[in-house]
Formats: sequence, C-alpha cells, structure tokens
Amino acid sequence: MSSTFLDALTPDAVHSLEISVNAARARHNPYLDSEHLLIGILSNELARQALQVGGLSADEVTTAVTNQLSVVRDEPLNTTKGLTSEVRLNFAQAGREAHQMGHNFLCSSHILLGVLERPSGFLENIFKELPKFDVVKIRAYVQANVEEPSGIFSKKWRPSTWEFADVFTGLGIPSNANSQARGISSLRSASAPQGNRASVTTAARPARPVPRRTTAQPRGTGLSTWQIALIGLAIVVMVAYGSVIRPDVTVPLVIVIGGWIISLTLHEFAHALVAYFGGDHTVVEKGYLTMNPLKYTHPLVSIFIPLVILLAGGIGLPGGAVYIERHRLRSKWWGSAVSAAGPFANLICAIVFSAPFWLGLVTPEQLSTRGNLWYPLAALVFIQVTAIMLNLLPIPPLDGFGIIEPFLPEDIAASLRPMGIITLLLIIFILRVPTNSTGSTLGREFANQAATLTENFAIERDEMREGLQQFYAIFGSTD
Repeated sequence: MSSTFLDALTPDAVHSLEISVNAARARHNPYLDSEHLLIGILSNELARQALQVGGLSADEVTTAVTNQLSVVRDEPLNTTKGLTSEVRLNFAQAGREAHQMGHNFLCSSHILLGVLERPSGFLENIFKELPKFDVVKIRAYVQANVEEPSGIFSKKWRPSTWEFADVFTGLGIPSNANSQARGISSLRSASAPQGNRASVTTAARPARPVPRRTTAQPRGTGLSTWQIALIGLAIVVMVAYGSVIRPDVTVPLVIVIGGWIISLTLHEFAHALVAYFGGDHTVVEKGYLTMNPLKYTHPLVSIFIPLVILLAGGIGLPGGAVYIERHRLRSKWWGSAVSAAGPFANLICAIVFSAPFWLGLVTPEQLSTRGNLWYPLAALVFIQVTAIMLNLLPIPPLDGFGIIEPFLPEDIAASLRPMGIITLLLIIFILRVPTNSTGSTLGREFANQAATLTENFAIERDEMREGLQQFYAIFGSTD
C-alpha cells in the first residue's frame, strides 16, 4: 500500500523542501539533487539536533556541501524540471524509515535518515572527509523526539496549491508488507493527483546516474526566433551601410568586435563541452552547448570589464560566464581540463584568424589597398594572444587558477575563490601604473611580450600596431 508523497508531508518538511528547491534553482541546477535536499533538511532544528547526537555538526556539513556546489547566480531559475534518481531513492528510504517507526507522516528528520542511508556519490565523498557519524543514534533520537503534525495542519494542508507541488507530484511512499505501522492505510488524502509508486530496489547502491531528461527546452533569452532574425538582419544592414559610408570605422569595428565575440563564444563553448564529457551534463540544460553568445553574457563580467581592459591596453580578457558544477566532474584532472579548454580555444582562434598571413595571402600590395581589412585582423590575432597569456595567470578567477585549483588544499582554494572581481579590478589598475620615470607601464611590457609571440603567426609588429590604432581611433584614442 502506498500514499501520495505530498499528502504525507509535515509543515517542517514542506519548509525544508522549499529551501532545497530554491538552493537548486539559485545555482541554476534544473534538477533537485541529494545535496540540495540535505541543505534544506538541515534548516530544521530537530534534524540538526539529531545529526549532532549522531556525531556531526549540522553547520559543518552544510559548509562542506555548499563549498562544493556551483556558485549562486544573480537570478535563479524559475522552474525545476524534476528529481534525480538519487533523490527518489532518498525519499523512498525516508518512507521506509517513517513506516518502521509507526508514523503515518513524513517529516524533515525522516528525509534526513533517507539521505544518510542512501547518500549520493557526491555526498559520500563529502562524508569521507567529515567525522564518522552513527545513524543508529540519529534514528533513535528521531523516533524519540518527532511529533505528529497537528490536526489543523492536516485539515488545511492542500498540496495542489503548494508552489512547488509539481516538482514532487507522482512520488509515492512505499509501505513495508511486514510493517506494523499504525494507521498506514489512513494517510491523509488531499486533492493532489495520485502518482505511480516510486520503483526502488534494495540492491547495492548504484553508481551516480545521469538525471532523466525531459523534452523541455533550455532556458532561453526571452526572444523568439523571428525577433532574433530581425535583430540579425538589422545588424547586417547597418554593417553593410556603414561599410559603404564609413569603411574606415565600420570595417575595423566589425572585425575586432565581431571576431572577439566569436572567440568569446568558442572560449566558453570549449569550457562547457569539456565539462560535459567530464561529467557535468547540466551544461546542456543551461544552454551552454548552443553556441549562443547570449548564454555566456553577464553585464559586468562579459561587457564592462573586458571593454575597459581592452581599451586600457589592447589586452583581451574573455568575459563569458559559464557556471560549471565541478562536483559532478569525474576527477581533478577533468577539472583542470575544463579550465584549460578556454585558452586552448583562443589559440585555435589565433591560428584561424592569422591564416591569411601565414598562408602568404596578405602582400604589401594588399596592405596598401585593403589596409582597413588586414590591419584590424592582425590586431585581432594580437588580442587573442594577450587573452591566452592573461588567462593562464594562476590567479582567480582566471583559467590559470582553475587549472591548478583542483590540486590545492581545499581551505586555500576556498579562501581564494571569492577574490575574483577584486583581482580583475587590480589587473586593470596594475596595467596602467607607471613602472619607471619614462612612464612605461606594466601593460606596455605585457603587450611587448604578446607582440613577440604574435610574430610567430607571421604578423609584423607594425601591422598589429596599425590595426590597434585604427580600432582606438573609433573611440577617439590613439593610445
């Protein structure tokens, strides 16, 4: 016999699950996983006390879990697509725990036991780093202290009106045929639809599965296809018109900015693609494998800071925003590979953009007649090289730090991660600070080294310099 999952929930369980769903949405995870579930459960005081009796501090567990989760985004997702297989196992085990205690309801502490008895692979790795705990003591404390919800709640509780009801609809609470649970057949009824009983076995715990995906589309940009097409057509018309009226402005702008957007997209796409093969399949749901630049855009990180750095010293800084759930990656080496993929994509772009030069297609005659085409292209290759050099610096939030981060002690890595924006602003400042009495700056020294490397792509310094001057002239600067 089974009862609808939603009908059996107590007020504290409802509150805990709301926190769990919001924890997943805040990190742009479209599926509720065991780690999100645990965060919500440990907001409940009885569950926290039970865990303490078992030998673990709830605050310590919460900190350990949140440190391994992806970053909290500025705007959360507005929907949850479903539950992972592991969460379903957690809920099924929680139902067994309740039945064995003779309870006809499901509270946060039952769900805590379900998570502890059937931890996901991610939580298992975290528990290994924490003090050992005693599930028997936790269970005994729960059974001795949990209280049945008031009759008022039972009468007023309407799962069908709950904001997050659709996330949990269809779950059942399996009962044990040999259980002497009191009132097991009289679990509260409500207007929530009856679902199929969750299929759970008592076999050995399976390996961490990939969540079952639905046919729902990834979160979009808010624009329809025809709107995007009209915007694209308008841009093409403006570029064509500008190329005729002011080619000295339009062509350099399109080559440098357009080429930079292409390289930005490929840079972030490379991060996401390697992450997908490394185990983080949520990049598909987040739209990172669509080659859509809007998916990687963040107003501050993607536009303002890269433009300021570019204008400050002709140095490229990929400004995309791809959030990888690194705890899903299969190993530390995959974590390093995800970070290294971005600069590698910039290297591929530099090779492709410089092809006309190293293939011998750009002759002195071409430079004299089509200088507004080839000079900006030389500048674009130079910018790609600066992006590679800058990104490989081992400081957060650059990719160089991401390459070494998996191998750093966790306390050091955790203390360095929040410094990202500060270090970016510090880079802008350092690039403009004079290093001697002649007014030379660190940015100029950095650019000189980048120019030396760019010469390996068969591009002369004069060509890079002329291209940058054409680009800067658009903004009224010749520096």
